[in-house]
Amino acid sequence: MKTKTLNKKLIARLHMLAKQAGMNDDDYRDYLYNNYQVTTSTLLTTAQLREACNCLQKIIDNEANTWRRRVMAAIGAYLRRQHLNENAQYIKAIACRAADCSDFNTIPVARLRAIYYEFVRRNKITENIDYEIINLKYELSKLN
Repeated sequence: MKTKTLNKKLIARLHMLAKQAGMNDDDYRDYLYNNYQVTTSTLLTTAQLREACNCLQKIIDNEANTWRRRVMAAIGAYLRRQHLNENAQYIKAIACRAADCSDFNTIPVARLRAIYYEFVRRNKITENIDYEIINLKYELSKLN
């Protein structure tokens, strides 16, 4: 493949990865300047473009893994509160069903965030209900 064509594809991939990593234009330019002393990706060599893409991919993968762990913890807490079976395969199956996806490791970060916050919300609601039940039992015991 010609160098210009390869560089164009790598630049496009770099821009896509920067967007997935949540970088705005200023963050992206700061990243380029701090790491490669350039302000635009067109000034990077092929090797530098590959290195930049690999670095951003690692950042994205680390973020995704963090959200996967959070999702598993939130769903596990919900299942414990409901006194249901709590194993990793079952938790992953619930997450996949919530994301309408067949593989837990392919769920996008944005969807993992949404699932996490939904189960955190459900846990809080269940916790509040449990608290109200305890209060009602206490009030009833005072009447007897």
